[in-house]
Amino acid sequence: MNTELNKLLENIRGNLQQRGFSSLESPGLLQPKFSYPFSPSAGHHVIDEIVVSNPNPQSVSKFAVIPDRSIRMYDVDKIGISKRHLSFFETLVFGYAGASEELPKDEACEELFRLYTALGLEPDRLLITSLGSANAEGTQINADEDDIFHSTWVKLLGQDKVKPTRGRRNLFYARVIGNPGGTGCELYYQIGDTYVEIGSQVNYKFKFTGGLERTRNAAILQGFGLERLLMALEEKDNISDVSLISPIKELVRDYLRNSGEDEETINLYEESLVKIADSTRAILFIVHDADGNLKQLSRSQRKILNGFKKTLNSEKSELNYLGIYDPQIIPDLVDLTIDIFKERYPNMIQTRGVALQYITS
Repeated sequence: MNTELNKLLENIRGNLQQRGFSSLESPGLLQPKFSYPFSPSAGHHVIDEIVVSNPNPQSVSKFAVIPDRSIRMYDVDKIGISKRHLSFFETLVFGYAGASEELPKDEACEELFRLYTALGLEPDRLLITSLGSANAEGTQINADEDDIFHSTWVKLLGQDKVKPTRGRRNLFYARVIGNPGGTGCELYYQIGDTYVEIGSQVNYKFKFTGGLERTRNAAILQGFGLERLLMALEEKDNISDVSLISPIKELVRDYLRNSGEDEETINLYEESLVKIADSTRAILFIVHDADGNLKQLSRSQRKILNGFKKTLNSEKSELNYLGIYDPQIIPDLVDLTIDIFKERYPNMIQTRGVALQYITS
């Protein structure tokens, strides 16, 4: 799978480079500039610099971060219960940055549609939601705010495939002073009988100042989770069954089989298996982004780490809950996860010892 996944990512990167998007490096999970206890999704570091920090944006630039990494505290209570949530995930993002009146919203929709179809997604299985109306922070926002998003997607997919929503579902912002926000679309793909959200598209034209304040600076960010994309490409209706996660669950299943558990009983433990896999992945990437040195993190980085401490340590407690006391299982889980990611993150092996110590302490 690693080889096929590398080809997929190179295909996406190459496709966007041909369309004039420049590649940027991932800022990592532990971003010191963000003071709140989770690292926002990829690309927001670019948006923040333009919308909040730069009063005189340059002409429109096109950028891509493929892949980036994200970790989100507010998804933690859904891990193992929801079929589509992870606390740690990789993201693929691209977008435009510059003055708002220059941003090509219709082109943004067309680029995303072109990329999805190039990857083999079927257009008739896509479903888009756009902003219909919302009241937020005392501000009424209506569909005409970004009508071009809605009308372009209707042109690409047809009227019945684009659904305007009421309320704040398609209004994106954090209640953090100075942070940007905007209107946008959510993109869904039909897998079996259900639609799974695989991406989003946001036109950043506000910043939060206690209310929503319009700002001249803006950007369009388009992103989709790699694991969510794999759900669509691999026809999986559960995110933990994609090829980046399922081997980790299977290793725990093997330990349970060897202890005498039958398959029917093991299937009852799905929630615990997902939590173990998610925790293993999150710990390895946090330690990897800290270069294995957890004692020299900044205050903001430590806040992120401490915010996840209880959840990240759930791996050990979940193993105990399942009655797996073999001390070899944690090294096996760490080694397998490193093996899954080693082609794209070869330095992860160097922080193996710190990750093991963090999990077992």
